[in-house]
Amino acid sequence: MTRARNFATSPPLKVALVHDWLVAQRGGENVLLELARLFPEAPIFTLVHRRGAVHPELEGHEIRTSFIQTLPGAPQSFRRYLPLFPRAIEAFDLSAYELVVSTSHCVAKGVQLGVGQRHISYIHTPMRYLYDQLPEYLPQVPGRRWLTPLAQLLTTPLRRWDQQSAQRPTLLVANSNYVKARIARVWDREAKVLYPPAAVGFFRAAPKRRRAGYLVVSALVPYKRADLAVQACTELGLPLTVCGDGAELSRLKALAGPTVTFVGPKSPEGLRELYAQARALLFCGVEDFGIVPVEAMAAGCPVIALGEGGALETVGDGGPKTGGVLFRERTVEALVDAIARFEVLEKSGEFTRTILAARAREFSPQHFRTGFMRLVDTHTKA
Repeated sequence: MTRARNFATSPPLKVALVHDWLVAQRGGENVLLELARLFPEAPIFTLVHRRGAVHPELEGHEIRTSFIQTLPGAPQSFRRYLPLFPRAIEAFDLSAYELVVSTSHCVAKGVQLGVGQRHISYIHTPMRYLYDQLPEYLPQVPGRRWLTPLAQLLTTPLRRWDQQSAQRPTLLVANSNYVKARIARVWDREAKVLYPPAAVGFFRAAPKRRRAGYLVVSALVPYKRADLAVQACTELGLPLTVCGDGAELSRLKALAGPTVTFVGPKSPEGLRELYAQARALLFCGVEDFGIVPVEAMAAGCPVIALGEGGALETVGDGGPKTGGVLFRERTVEALVDAIARFEVLEKSGEFTRTILAARAREFSPQHFRTGFMRLVDTHTKA
């Protein structure tokens, strides 16, 4: 029987976990890891699994994959089978479980259950490439302006399924108020909000270092807008370290002046060292939540962020105990102005390590676990 550790209800419930895919350990998998710790005997149902690619604690769970696991090229090239994802997730037999907990940014929330079963779905986001960010996922090729209407036409069946299947969970939990609003807009449903866990304890242990220069930590893809940071620091002649890799790397190097250094991806320990040395993190993209600013603040590194999306909730929207400075327009000029404002506030002692760590603590794993079990207890007793 699958039971939860320290579960508040009596008797304990049989629980199953559902996740889109297990091919790397990223933010979504960190949420799944905390859920797996709450429900240590729960099997994990997922479209595909690449062995050894995720945390050992997840690998230690019983993992059940869909028929996509056996298709040619999977699990490495499983995304080519996107049109089959709905059928694959619906094929799982979860009838033996009283409570199903899914974590979803694609199709995991679409599992089918019977009468009386409870389904709590933790939503990282509705599929961005089906709605407001579709053009940003299309390749940069000649004739690209014709790709958007074509992609919208081709994704119509998946979009219809996505909206219908979003009605199935008995409770939706959004990872931010920003995502809660998107859920209301595209699915016409209400959601609770519970922030995802960040490794604040690990990053809070960052060594004290002399801080100099600015930092970008990001996948180097267009919507992350690392180009704003590169151009602003080049224009100002300020040192900038860019940590990450991706399709934008060559273009960013072409934009960069002599004060910009590219260091590639780093281990968690290496990343913590970068946070410890940086004067501030530059965070220029719109994220649904955004773990990176939380990690930086935990390490005592202030954040200069675009004032949209999750940054409004993590860094804060001004006032006491804000974790940094926000800029409102996606332009180099706006970022340059924000850097100038930050440097004035920094000299006045606005961003102490104590204030930054306290803000980051609001996003700790303990906060997540306590909040999630409270939701479970309330929902299963309702």
